[in-house]
Amino acid sequence: MIIISHRGNIKGPESDKENHPEYIDRAISKGFDVEIDIWMITNIGWTNKFYLGHDGPEYEVSKEWLMERRDKLWVHCKNLKAASYLSKDLRCFGSEHDPFCYMSQGHIWVNNVDVKPPENCVIPLLGLANIKTYRFIESAFAICTDYPEELLRKIFN
Repeated sequence: MIIISHRGNIKGPESDKENHPEYIDRAISKGFDVEIDIWMITNIGWTNKFYLGHDGPEYEVSKEWLMERRDKLWVHCKNLKAASYLSKDLRCFGSEHDPFCYMSQGHIWVNNVDVKPPENCVIPLLGLANIKTYRFIESAFAICTDYPEELLRKIFN
């Protein structure tokens, strides 16, 4: 099973650090994959730029930065332009309130934690309570959480 750090969090949400490139790299250096939120914005000179950030574009990153980490990133595209441009090269998805959504490279992001997931699914268990009560951990292909270290303890204890 793959454990995915939600926005770079390791031991719980730290909203002032989430989606910051250094925070993401820290989670990767600890062995976790990372779910990031990305925007693609066209600036005044008609140049496309990428920004990390949940509620809006905050931290500029290059396409090279993304590609260097592509095997560790799960990319939540926050606008259609980002999804259209990045979905060929990265594991991308876009979802707000749907029970599930297809990802660009064959996985399914399942927001409904009350069902046993098929083998190719990513399950978001963001809070500690979700980790403690989720019944199908062994069935998930990957789990995204703000508490990856706690999830590791649950799996190996």
